[in-house]
Amino acid sequence: MTSVEASHWAAAWGGQLLFDALVFLFTLRKLISVRRSLGKRSFMALSLRDGALYFAVMTAANVANIVTYLVMENPYERSMLSPATNMLCAVMVSRLMLNLRDLEHELTA
Repeated sequence: MTSVEASHWAAAWGGQLLFDALVFLFTLRKLISVRRSLGKRSFMALSLRDGALYFAVMTAANVANIVTYLVMENPYERSMLSPATNMLCAVMVSRLMLNLRDLEHELTA
């Protein structure tokens, strides 16, 4: 992998980082819109459970992945975090969706 290819891959992972930021913002928007009907549960607890953990973990993974693409000299080392980041993304998105579904279920029950 050349340096130019590595910078293209880093830009692609930057796009995923942007997408994660949008997911977090939409989650906060949803929580703000249903804040009054949450009852005993606090807004901060729900925002931490539903979005902040996902955003923090994925931001750290994506930044580490981007840095390895830009900093590592060995072409084999440049993409060493990509598989782990992809798996982590799948796990965190599943957790986020299940938590949002649980929130919707609580609100309609």
